[in-house]
Amino acid sequence: MSHALVRCLSLLVLAAPLASQGPVGTALGSGHGSPVRVAYVSDERVDELFELFSAPVDGSASPLLLSDVLPAAGDVREIQQVGERVLYRADQLVDETFELFSAPVDGSAPSVHVSGPLVAGGDVDRSFLVGKSQVVFRADALVNDRDELFCAP
Repeated sequence: MSHALVRCLSLLVLAAPLASQGPVGTALGSGHGSPVRVAYVSDERVDELFELFSAPVDGSASPLLLSDVLPAAGDVREIQQVGERVLYRADQLVDETFELFSAPVDGSAPSVHVSGPLVAGGDVDRSFLVGKSQVVFRADALVNDRDELFCAP
């Protein structure tokens, strides 16, 4: 049985550019007012490289790339809307090391590395619980193959 450790982590800031057309993976709606934006995962820039984008549902603007530049074989996996932000799990920093990130759905600010540094071989679990102002997630961040419980604003 693994030990649970609850920690609150602070945020770090990273980056974002633009896109075209491609197959849509998971999509989430957002917005209070017009235009409403949809966050989605797609390989529209590079075949088989799944990144996080958002676009207004009325087609009034081009899609925005919300995830930071990924390693060659990197992918955005699970996404979840939290108000005007999208939480996503991706191997954005190191291929095959899945961490948690957040980005505003309108692309108004860079993405944020939510999960903090992980031990070699560590990963954030695919399921995470989102509250009003924080996210709770499981990761083997301190000791590989031993899950701990974390929270982040």
